[in-house]
Amino acid sequence: MPYDPGVCMTRPQPVPLASADISGCFDHFDQVHVLLDDGYLGLSKDHRGQALTQPRKLRPGATRPFLEYNERQRHEHSSQRITVEHALADHKRWKQLQRFTHRRDCLPDTYQAIATLVSENGLPAPQ
Repeated sequence: MPYDPGVCMTRPQPVPLASADISGCFDHFDQVHVLLDDGYLGLSKDHRGQALTQPRKLRPGATRPFLEYNERQRHEHSSQRITVEHALADHKRWKQLQRFTHRRDCLPDTYQAIATLVSENGLPAPQ
């Protein structure tokens, strides 16, 4: 799809993520494992072993060894996801991207342009 600068100039509207888009990726790449948050429980049920969500909390009254094991598993999952969550949050704070975070049609081009500018900004000046 060619870039049209007029497309991205309207006020951003939230666009729900189509899980069918992600589901197709799991069908083509069976060796991929993705750590997801609780918003993707349905995707986790459809793609066991690939779409990995945090283990559910146990019911009250569960025995101590099960509770400890479950908490360790939840903590490990959260620890692995936190770096990705921080990276996503950092990019959403970029002033230039704040208007476009919910525009799926133009976000890749905008993101690439800003990331290029930021990376070139850190390069030493030519001599």
